Amino acid sequence: MRLFVAVEIGEEARAALAAAVEPLRRRFDRVRWERPEKYHVTVKFLGEAPPPELARVTETVDRASKGVAPFRADLVGLGAFPPRGTARVLWAGLALGREACVALAARVEDEAAAAGFPREDRPFHPHATIGRVRPPAQARALREAIEARGGERFGAAFDVARLVLLESRLDPRGSTYHEVHASALQG
Repeated sequence: MRLFVAVEIGEEARAALAAAVEPLRRRFDRVRWERPEKYHVTVKFLGEAPPPELARVTETVDRASKGVAPFRADLVGLGAFPPRGTARVLWAGLALGREACVALAARVEDEAAAAGFPREDRPFHPHATIGRVRPPAQARALREAIEARGGERFGAAFDVARLVLLESRLDPRGSTYHEVHASALQG
């Protein structure tokens, strides 16, 4: 099972982000755009775990959710990874709820490390991936279009009340996500 821990984005915010991304989707065909129903904020990618390990993983998610209060979040601004040069991943960031999401990710990281999962070596940047760039892309035009949307707010604030363990299944049409477990934030 290919697993990751995430927080969900509210339906209204997902729809608003999808509408804001649509002009970019029509203009840049070298981007593999994510479907709106897949928008989420990955808190920790766990990688491959055999089904017998599932109990250990769900216990990790449950432990991480304890002591973290539910919070409000919103999506603001578009950006790209890496921050300079040719963009490879396009994203929408968090403004409201950013600090709470960073704290939640640190808690998940600690609990996952205690359970034997490797630590992430890059700093956590809460975001929702909206697309992945396939070379060759119109690099300069794409970067300018993304940066022009840097301060835009996408939809209403939404509640983050649970931590979700998702399985990513790959098929010829792309990946699909399936909820395996959820744990309510209990701060």
